[in-house]
Amino acid sequence: MSTPASQTLSRGIRILEILAESTGALTIDEIADRLGVHRSIAYRLLRTLEDHGLVVRDSAGRLALGARMAALAAGVAHDLQAEALPSSPRSRTSWA
Repeated sequence: MSTPASQTLSRGIRILEILAESTGALTIDEIADRLGVHRSIAYRLLRTLEDHGLVVRDSAGRLALGARMAALAAGVAHDLQAEALPSSPRSRTSWA
């Protein structure tokens, strides 16, 4: 993998991937360990993701993907579906 243009953005995206791959909520220490950074760096990144609703914290302080992440995914899925569907009536009949 090449060096990212923005290390901070790359780490934030990687946190989202780590949470998506996890079977449950994770602690900051678990995320920092999987990301390979100090806890303070993970904390700062997670706070930004929380501020945007992409990550949520439960009462025990464990972190998981937030509802805003689902909203972003739904928008992408809609766009992909629209691109995948035939646009003209003639091409729709060819799918039947």
